[in-house]
Amino acid sequence: MITQKWDNVLRVFLFVYAAFAGMLIYLFLFNTGLEIQEQVNELEGIKEVYVYNNTERVIYNVYVKYEDDSGQNEVVKFDSIEPKEKKLVPVDDIDQTQVTLVVESPFHATVERLIVLRAKEKRTLKINFPDAVIFGKAFGFSIEVCNNVEEELIRIEESHENSFFSEPNKRDTFTLEKGECRSVLYSLTPVQRGDTTIYFNVNTANSTEQLQQKLTVG
Repeated sequence: MITQKWDNVLRVFLFVYAAFAGMLIYLFLFNTGLEIQEQVNELEGIKEVYVYNNTERVIYNVYVKYEDDSGQNEVVKFDSIEPKEKKLVPVDDIDQTQVTLVVESPFHATVERLIVLRAKEKRTLKINFPDAVIFGKAFGFSIEVCNNVEEELIRIEESHENSFFSEPNKRDTFTLEKGECRSVLYSLTPVQRGDTTIYFNVNTANSTEQLQQKLTVG
C-alpha cells in the first residue's frame, strides 16, 4: 500500500517536473517579444535604432550589446520596456560603420540584426537577411549598395562554404550613377546544420570592402 502511494507521488512529481521543463524550453526557445527597429531621422540625417516590445506585457532586464572582433560589448540595459513601447538605443559612441546588435532578456529568445550606423565615404552597404534559416529550405536575402560619388563600376563577390549550401558562389557586376541604389538578390539552400558565415567583397576600381553575415542553420 505504501509502495503504491509512493509510486503515485513519484508520477505526480515527474508530471510536474516535465511540465515545468517544457515551460522553460518554450520560454527560452520560442518566446520572442523583442524587435530591433531602425529608421533615418531626416531632419538630423542620422540613423536611429530602437528596441521594440511587440507584446502586451512588460519585459524586464533587456540588454543591448554589439559584436566585433573582441566579442560582445554592452551598449545599454533597459530595466523594463512597456507593452508596444520602443526605446532608443544610444549608438553614437560605437565607432564602427556597421555592427551586429544583440538584444537579450531572461526567458526570451535572443534577437540579432546587422545595423549600418553611418554611410562610408563613397558607398552605403546593407545586408538584408531573414530571421531564421532552416535546413533543406531555400531562403532569400539581398545586399543593397548605394553610390554616393560619381558613376562607378561595382563588382560584388558573394562566397560561402560549399559544404553548407547547394548553390555555387555568385558574382555580380553593374554600374551605379551618383545617388543610385541597387539591391542584389540571392537564394541559397542549406544542406548542413550548424554555424557558418557568408562573405561579400564589394570591389570598385580603387577599393575593396568586405561584409560578412553570420548565421545558424537550424
